[in-house]
Amino acid sequence: MERERDIVGLTILLSAGTLAGVFLSVRLGGTAILVPCILMILFCAAALFSILTYKPLPIFSLIFMTGLSCAVIAGNGRGFVSSRDPITAAAIGTAGKAKDVIDAIPYESEATGALVKALTTGDRSDLSSNTKEVFRKSGASHILALSGLHLGIIYMILIWATAFMGKSMIAKWLKYILIVGSMFFYTIATGAAPSIVRAFLFILINETGRILGRKPSLLRVYCVALCIQLLLDPFVLQSLGFQLSYLAMAGIVLLLPKLQAWWPDDGSIGLKRKLDMPRKIWDAAALAISCQLFTSPLVWLKFHTFPKYFLITNLFAMPITTGVMITSVATIALSALGICPLLLVHLNEALVSALIFILEIISGM
Repeated sequence: MERERDIVGLTILLSAGTLAGVFLSVRLGGTAILVPCILMILFCAAALFSILTYKPLPIFSLIFMTGLSCAVIAGNGRGFVSSRDPITAAAIGTAGKAKDVIDAIPYESEATGALVKALTTGDRSDLSSNTKEVFRKSGASHILALSGLHLGIIYMILIWATAFMGKSMIAKWLKYILIVGSMFFYTIATGAAPSIVRAFLFILINETGRILGRKPSLLRVYCVALCIQLLLDPFVLQSLGFQLSYLAMAGIVLLLPKLQAWWPDDGSIGLKRKLDMPRKIWDAAALAISCQLFTSPLVWLKFHTFPKYFLITNLFAMPITTGVMITSVATIALSALGICPLLLVHLNEALVSALIFILEIISGM
């Protein structure tokens, strides 16, 4: 518990330093670069004093200065990630080919292909204004925006697809490279939105812990991912998607376990527990409530709206969305190979139609 508090404290300090650096860069422009230089001189002087007097230097000062310096340097255009590197170019090219494959799939309705493209590649340009409005009114806009939900489903598909490789150490490393590599490639291909990057970092940290024989707590994963993302791109703090993504995850980390504990534990295990539908419904409701309670204040502040039927939307739409994503990925992959059966195409379209139908009912309530 003490270590959990330590990592939370360090994360708060780094975030505060990053926020201060972003503020200074916006306010002072190019002259803000003097701030970390002055701080570095002061810190070196303090370190020298610490060595001479044998008094330990507080670690919080270094953590805070690290966040501030990264933000100021990034604000002065000194980033080191190029948007024209070969991996990015290959990922964007692959995304373009995937869109072409989707366009060629023989769906009966154009709306199906447009929604499949939006859910798998993040390209919403083909969605009709009516479809967008249905998602907005029903409180399902988060389904359209690529996020941890979509990356998590693809992550689950990859785990299923690599299960045949066995559990030997070589197989574990091969699965690790394949899964993490695929998730990284998909993150880049879909534009590396802050919420997608957050989800990728969660997967990366979890998979790294698994391969090393460790199981980090969700709170630690949250803090480490937040620190990494802030160091990579301090100005992501200004992104609404970043803010909502981490607020939603804060609800899952802090509130969800408490809500789930309200359901009485009958001691069932194995298949019986997996088939306990009332518990599953409560867990889904608890997940929706946890995320909504933490994100609603910011949404209200920005848009002055609140999704009244978010609970109904999540209980009915989320399971179908999972089915849509699984069948869409399978349909796209098999179509790219030229071996996609029409039955799968029809199943994919039926699920898309069911999703839109349910959201239309909810939006009309």
